[in-house]
Parts: sequence; structure tokens; C-alpha cells
Amino acid sequence: LKDLEAITRATTEEMGMLDAKIREIAGSTKFSAKEIAEGMKLLGQAGFSASETIQAMESVANLATGTLSTMNTSVEVTTTALRVFGIDASKTSEVVDVFTNTVNNSKMNVDKIKTALNYLGPIASRAGISLQDTSASMMVLANSGMRASSIATGLRRVFKELVSPTDKMKKAIREAGLSVEDFDLRANDMQTVIKNLQYVVTDVDKAFELFGLRGATAASALATQGVDAFNSMSEAVNRQGTAAENASIQLEGMGILYKQIKDKAHNLALAMGDAGLNGVLRAFANVVRGSLDAMTAIVGHPITAWVVKLTAAFAALVAVHFASSMQGWSVALVGLVGMLKKAAVATKALTVAMLKNPYVLAVAGVVA
Repeated sequence: LKDLEAITRATTEEMGMLDAKIREIAGSTKFSAKEIAEGMKLLGQAGFSASETIQAMESVANLATGTLSTMNTSVEVTTTALRVFGIDASKTSEVVDVFTNTVNNSKMNVDKIKTALNYLGPIASRAGISLQDTSASMMVLANSGMRASSIATGLRRVFKELVSPTDKMKKAIREAGLSVEDFDLRANDMQTVIKNLQYVVTDVDKAFELFGLRGATAASALATQGVDAFNSMSEAVNRQGTAAENASIQLEGMGILYKQIKDKAHNLALAMGDAGLNGVLRAFANVVRGSLDAMTAIVGHPITAWVVKLTAAFAALVAVHFASSMQGWSVALVGLVGMLKKAAVATKALTVAMLKNPYVLAVAGVVA
């Protein structure tokens, strides 16, 4: 919390709110209070204020829980999207829904989305393309078999060509009976641009000619899959509430239930500390620790080891005597009595030694 306070420059009141939010989220997700605090720290390091962190954290936790991704990856991809596309932190739930829908309806996962957005996000935003349309485009290409890194570099090349078309691209557009304005992503939606792209990218050779090695596969896939595929992905990516729904389903497992019980016990301990019971809890912990030390000392004492060896020898002799013939019973009985006497003497010596041991006296005092 001290790191979080320093990074976010939170006030005392905001720190109280952050602390409460950490406990609340830890009690309702698969993540511990420490993991939630680390997630908040990453948000702060990404430039989020204390209030923005409070707004965003629960949604990020839902993304991580619902998509089985790590907290770090979920924080990174969410902060990238919010900052690159200029989205307010209050709309974090919408962003994580977009990512959850992307995972649910394509071959993408959160790690792949993060990789693609790192390359593609800035140019997509500059071209006026929304996060939703960017994600839908990535979904189309992913379902066409493209890898995340290829999707990112391919779409970046396509978007760049459409924003600032080369002379070769302008000529191809005119030959298709269209104008450069028909491909302006800031003036047209993605459906219109993809539809027009089909008239320009008529085959693979044309795709390589206009978009080069890096962009040809992406341009060809968009033109081939067409508007119907994009519309299908666009409809899926805009569904709301899916991050929370996915997280809720994941939390139905018994393992998560036990983890939440543990977290609630931890929160109880924190609350008891806040209520001024730290001294009582510390004293109890010290008594337990002292008792364990005393028991360790007893077990490690030389006399204890000697008694253990004596007992083992006694057991071995008894086994031998039982296995002997019936005629040896009288001899065995005499030997047994002698061994019992020796054991009694050894036990007495052990008792005297233990009473001289301060750890034993401490345990006895605690028990009394």
C-alpha cells in the first residue's frame, strides 16, 4: 500500500478507498489482496490516478478471471487500450468486454491481443478507427489463420496505406471506379472501406502489389472474408457484460470458493488489527511460536534420542522372545522385567532433565 500511495499520490481518504476496494475485489475474485494491490500498482505506474485506479481495477480483475489470463497481462492490455484510444477510465468495463468478446469469438487470447495492440493501436487510433472496429478486424484475421504478430504488422500496413495512399494505390482505386475519399477511415466506417477494398484487391497478386509483403496477407484476408465476416465479429465484440459473466462462471469452482473463504479470513484479521487487536494477536502468535520452539528442543535433546533407541531395542527384544519356543517363556519374562526396570530409571532421568529445560517450563506455564 505504501508503494501504491507513493505512485498514485493518493490522499489519506483515497488510500482508505483503495484499501477497501482491494479487500472487496479480493473477496469476490480468484485473486488475493496482494495480487489486487500489485495490479493497482501497475495501473498507477501506467499513469492512472487513485480515482482512476479504483474505477478500473474491478473490471481488470474480471477480465483476468474470465479469460484465465494473468493480472499483469490484463492490466497492460487494458491500460494500453484506454490510453491509446483515448477512453476514459470510467469506461473500463466496456473495454474489458471488448477483449473478452474477442477471446470468446476468435483464436485470439489476451496475450495475443496485447501483442497486436502494441504494434497496431497507435496507428489505428490516429486513423480514427475505434477499439471495437480494430478488435473486429483482428478477429477476422485471426480466424483466417494469421498469428498475432502478423495481424498487427499486416493491419498496420493496411491502415497506413488507406490513410496515406501511395500513387500506385490511388491509381488502383481510380481503375476500380472509386475515389480516395471512399477509403478514408476517418470519413467512412470499416464496413464501407472493406466493401470497397474488395473491388481493388481482386487477387493475391494485387494485394502484394499494393500492400507489400507485410500487408498483403491482411488485405487479402479482409477482402476475401468481406463485410459479412466483419459484421459478424463486430456484433460479437460489442456485446456488453461478458467479462463479468465469464468471471462469474469461472468463480463457480470449489477451488475458488475455498480461496475466497481464506481471503475473507485474511480480511477479518486485517479488520481485527484495525480495531486495535494487534497486540493480542501478536501475543498469541508468540505463545504458539514459543511452544513450537520448546517442542523442537525436547525432540532434539540427547536423552530423548536415547529413550527412542531404548524403546526400539525393547521392541526388538520382545519380538525375538515372542518368536522363541514355549520353553523360553520364563527366561523372557525375567528379561522383560529387567528391561522395564531400566526403562523406568531412564524415564525418571528424562523427567528430571526436562524439568531443568527452560523451554519446557515455558510451555508448562502457557498450558497452566
